Amino acid sequence: MESERDLLAEALQAVAQVTGMPAEPVGDGRNAGIRLGSAGPFRVHWVGELGPNDVAEAARAHEPGEILVAERVTPKAAEALREQAIPFLDRAGNVFLQEGEVFLFITGRQGPSGAASKPAVRAFRPKGLQVIFALLCQSGLLNAAYRDIADRADVALGTVTGVMQDLEQLGYIRRAGRKRIWEDKGLLHEDWAKGFSRELRPRLNPRRYRVEDVDWWQRADPGAYGFRLGGEAAAARLTGYLRPQEVTLYGDGDFQALAADIRPVKDDSGNLEVLEPFWGDEMAEDWGVTVPPLLVYADLLAKPQARLQEVAAMIREDFLD
Repeated sequence: MESERDLLAEALQAVAQVTGMPAEPVGDGRNAGIRLGSAGPFRVHWVGELGPNDVAEAARAHEPGEILVAERVTPKAAEALREQAIPFLDRAGNVFLQEGEVFLFITGRQGPSGAASKPAVRAFRPKGLQVIFALLCQSGLLNAAYRDIADRADVALGTVTGVMQDLEQLGYIRRAGRKRIWEDKGLLHEDWAKGFSRELRPRLNPRRYRVEDVDWWQRADPGAYGFRLGGEAAAARLTGYLRPQEVTLYGDGDFQALAADIRPVKDDSGNLEVLEPFWGDEMAEDWGVTVPPLLVYADLLAKPQARLQEVAAMIREDFLD
């Protein structure tokens, strides 16, 4: 994604200028990593702007060997990350890293200001991801009125305006007369899936439970309770290829009624995950029992198991045009 490539390049350049230490990328794309002087390599964990309220989620998602690369890390967030020994760097050159003989902690630097500054990429913030999801999942919506897009994405009208501008600037769409045309829809599928897992999914109030009968979803209709299948169970419905080991549900339906049927027990590592919806009601009218393939693809792509990556590739090839 152009925004990630630019962010990493600018962050490394800023840190190198401030510290006088070599800062270089290692690998590319999903396997992007960096070295800072003699430290590393570190796997890159992309995040948006990090303020104090975002640190707890960043800490939960952080894994050993990773470094957070952010648009901006506020001074309070930087101090909190340092206290938890979580390395980071941002576009302005703020950085924390402690490994071996390398210790860096720089905070309070502001990004470029004035006419030369780059606007934040709204398209890959949580609300922007909702807009992109609607555009990718509903044929013809790309050239609909902004009000219609906002209603289906469940966002404010101004959000749509900013996201459409970003998508043009980033090269995902282009104008042909008075129409908009997809320029690189395939790349946007991939970038949306990664952005969803990183930025939007953690905000959907995910809750986990354990259900003794892992195949309950085949006898009980989640739709009857106001939920739709995502993740592995949805992939099994779409491809007929997978034996799900866990079930993902999206919706704000009657969970108490569903629980009376399937008897889930609260368990942070359980085989049932329930997430809130992030779309407008009109958008989901014709979906059926599963969420759209794009969301199923994103759910699978976020998991490292080879069997799920294989099915994710099948869904991309068969269902994402």
